[in-house]
Amino acid sequence: MQLQTCLIVSAALLVGVAYYVYYPFPADADQPWKQMMSMVPIRTINHVCHFGERVGYSSSALCRRWFSLFLMSKQELSDEDLEVTDTLFGGVKVRLYIPKESNPEHTGLVYIHGGGWYLGNVNIYDKKTRDFARSLKAVVVSIDYRLAPEHPFPVPLEDCLAATKHFLGNAKKYGVNPRRIGIGGDSAGGNLAMAVALKLAKEGETGEPTLPPLRSLSLVYPALQIVDFNLPSYVDYTGGPFLLNKQLMVSAWLTYAFGNENHLTDFFNNRHMSPESRLNLRRFVNSSLLPGEYIDRKVKDSSSFNKHLAEEVGDTLSNQFLSPLLSSDEDLRKLPKMLLFTCQYDPLLSDGIILVKRLQNLGNPVVYQHFTGVQHGFFSSRFVMTKGKQALTAYKEFLKKEL
Repeated sequence: MQLQTCLIVSAALLVGVAYYVYYPFPADADQPWKQMMSMVPIRTINHVCHFGERVGYSSSALCRRWFSLFLMSKQELSDEDLEVTDTLFGGVKVRLYIPKESNPEHTGLVYIHGGGWYLGNVNIYDKKTRDFARSLKAVVVSIDYRLAPEHPFPVPLEDCLAATKHFLGNAKKYGVNPRRIGIGGDSAGGNLAMAVALKLAKEGETGEPTLPPLRSLSLVYPALQIVDFNLPSYVDYTGGPFLLNKQLMVSAWLTYAFGNENHLTDFFNNRHMSPESRLNLRRFVNSSLLPGEYIDRKVKDSSSFNKHLAEEVGDTLSNQFLSPLLSSDEDLRKLPKMLLFTCQYDPLLSDGIILVKRLQNLGNPVVYQHFTGVQHGFFSSRFVMTKGKQALTAYKEFLKKEL
């Protein structure tokens, strides 16, 4: 009898585990089982953190950060091919990778990690940034910027700007040609990389100390705007089995912009701006720039909005360095040659397509590649995807050519 009970309980547990693991991806997904398995630990962490937040133990964002740091041990700095050091650039923590081979004029790359502005660090991205330094034979600067919610906008941007300025102004000290330095990043890091490039371009025209211009701007599924959460990809990926969905992205935006998730429901339902303000920004964030199949899925905004909230946050939301997609055509023209990757299962897809279309309409040089069948995060996933390898190869080939 005890054996029978034990077998029944074991079978029930196995069925429960199988049900939890099996969260099917769309039929057109690339390597669906690998993507599905990669989501099991992430989904478990999200459930634990949501529960912790409900019982008042910790905020969901800080809980996810704790798990990410716990699961990623500190990397050893020693490397037979690279000189790797943790140091300060402009008072900001960075990890610096310098190839040991003799070269009086290396190229340079500033890389800014993703993680929704509240996750991630140079340890988590160490494998990727080492690979960039080795493959490109370049000096790579990985910025360990301060994170929200303790340090909301504009602190992470200020850190990235200060570190980049230091590198540009002291490039020769590190054996780098100052006119062959690019900047890049993924997700939130892509947002920061573009904002830094815009800042540097504008400062170069206002009497600021002259620095060499950036050579390239390489962005992987960047977060580009906080004004319209009813764009088609936000609507398409409101839920599902994916790493990133609409609610998580809105939460990340609020954590970065304001240091809290207050009014999340209003932002989620696109009630955070007045119709007049949204109309004024249509020249920057306009779904008509999307292909027809995306436009058809755009949700019409309700005429109701939170007037008090819209007045309170209006100035912050219209800041182009928070939302780089709000930059004028004149400012976009000042950017260096750009590489931009998007992927299919990603609420940020519409942002990327709109930016590419705007750049193409202006005649700006942009190399664009869209990866079907994969989700946000595939470029940095520890579960190596075939298309992740393809994207990484294309990313490095662009930098080899353009730096």
